[in-house]
Amino acid sequence: MDDAVYLYCFATAKLLPRLEGTGIDGEKPLFPFVYHEVAAVLSAVSAKEFCGPEAEARLRDLAWIGPRACLHQEVIARVMRSSPALPARFGTIFYSLGSLEDRLRTHYSSIVNFLDRMVGREEWGVKVMWDRFKTREALYSKMVSGEAEKLSQLPGTRYFQEQKLRLEVEKKLHNWLKVTCDGVAQGLDEFVSETCSRKVLPGGLTEGNREMFCNWGVLVSRMDLPKLQEYISMVNDRFASWGLVFELAGPWAPYSFCPLLDAEASD
Repeated sequence: MDDAVYLYCFATAKLLPRLEGTGIDGEKPLFPFVYHEVAAVLSAVSAKEFCGPEAEARLRDLAWIGPRACLHQEVIARVMRSSPALPARFGTIFYSLGSLEDRLRTHYSSIVNFLDRMVGREEWGVKVMWDRFKTREALYSKMVSGEAEKLSQLPGTRYFQEQKLRLEVEKKLHNWLKVTCDGVAQGLDEFVSETCSRKVLPGGLTEGNREMFCNWGVLVSRMDLPKLQEYISMVNDRFASWGLVFELAGPWAPYSFCPLLDAEASD
């Protein structure tokens, strides 16, 4: 029994494309619910799929979530080709169109303001990846060069002096990375309208023995995107020998810049 509606996103009603295809269950069709200038993109679902003890276990099952989360994002991406969108989190449902309308009424101004702000803009991600060994060695080489005149010519003495410098490198490594990344982030301001810090993802080393140090979301106009891409290319050239890689990816649904809207039920 379909006793709930699943929310994908809010969009500008006059720009909303014709909704074709099905929702996250692969069966129920997508449909809009229009409230003044805002359209909610919806499909019918069973509330039991997302609420209750069985749903809690299901929402921890990657085999169940994975394909549905992809469909969720695909629907939002299709809408964004024609209209700005305020994306909903995966698993956001309402038990009736009336309760959805109440929520729209409560947050109408915030939704409209957000959609207006997104016109012509996209969210992109910038990840700063670093090779711990390469960065450490580059910083060490710089310190050795700066201390060259003070280093002894006697092998034994020089060895201990170099080991002392390596200890200094370990102490300064994190601060150097922070200062460097802060400088790059400041340079982003010339090309983006907003920047936010996102969670630095934990985990092991990636390809190339790199770890994540920073993770930014940036809001950029489509007109300024080529300038942003050129800037990222420039900083990559500048810091490649220091073991840093700046990865630009997108566009994404603008989750990082959404206003906080309480939902009737969510994951």
